[in-house]
Amino acid sequence: MKLVFIILTATLLFFSCGTQQKNIASIGNVVPVKDKEAGNEPLQSIRIINNTSLTSLGGVVRDLCLVMNGPGFRERLLLGEEGLTIYLHDLNSGGFTISAEVLDDFSATTFKVKINRFNERAEDKALAATLIHEIMHCVMLNIYRRAQKRDAQAFNSIISFRLNKVSADDFFDLMNAGETGSHELMYRLFYPQMVLLLERFAELHKQTLDSKEAEFLMWSGLQKIGAYQKLSYETRFDIETTILTAKGFEIERN
Repeated sequence: MKLVFIILTATLLFFSCGTQQKNIASIGNVVPVKDKEAGNEPLQSIRIINNTSLTSLGGVVRDLCLVMNGPGFRERLLLGEEGLTIYLHDLNSGGFTISAEVLDDFSATTFKVKINRFNERAEDKALAATLIHEIMHCVMLNIYRRAQKRDAQAFNSIISFRLNKVSADDFFDLMNAGETGSHELMYRLFYPQMVLLLERFAELHKQTLDSKEAEFLMWSGLQKIGAYQKLSYETRFDIETTILTAKGFEIERN
C-alpha cells in the first residue's frame, strides 16, 4: 500500500490548483483610510460567468452561486462594495498537470479563472470543490488589492483575521510568498467555510456527500501546506484516494 500511496501523492501534487500570482508588491507603509460608510453598504454578490466547454459546469456554477450568495456566506467571504466577477475559460492542456488557475492580470474585483478541460470526467462535487478553491484565491487577492488602494473595508477584514490567529503582517507575508503562502493562508482563514460551502452545494445539487468526504475533497490543492503533512499516513491516503476518485480517475484499492 505504501507504493500506491507514493504514486497517489505524486499524482495529486502534479494536479495543482492555485493562482499565477508572482512577486506581488509589498504593502509597504500603506495605512487604512477611515471610511464613515464602512459596514453600511449592501452586501454584494459573487458573479461567475461560465465560458468553458465543460458540459456539466453550468449547473455546478448555478447552484454554487446560489449557495455562496445566500444568507450567512457573503458576510464571511468579506467582499468589497463591488463584489467579485469571475470569468471561467477553458485551459487547453495536453494533460492534467494543472486542474485550474487564477490569472493575475485583472483588477481587484474581476478575475479570470482557467479550468482544465480534463475536468469533464470529474463528478460535480469535485468540480464544485475546484471552483471553491479558485474563488477563495480571488477573495484573498481582492482583499489584498483593495488594501493596497487604502480601502477601509479591506483593512477591517484583515484586522478580523486575528480571530484565526493571522496578523496583518502574516496576511501580507503569506500573500507575497506566492502560491504556497496563499494556500497556507486559505487553509488558516477559510477551510471550515469551504467545507461548509461544499456541503451546502451538494445538498442543493442533490449529490450524495457526507461531512468526511467534503473535508477530504476540500484538501484538494492544499497538500503542500504544513497542516496536511502533519496528518497521519492513513488519513492522507484516504484523502488522496477520495480526491482522485471524484476527479474521475480509477484507483485500485489493496
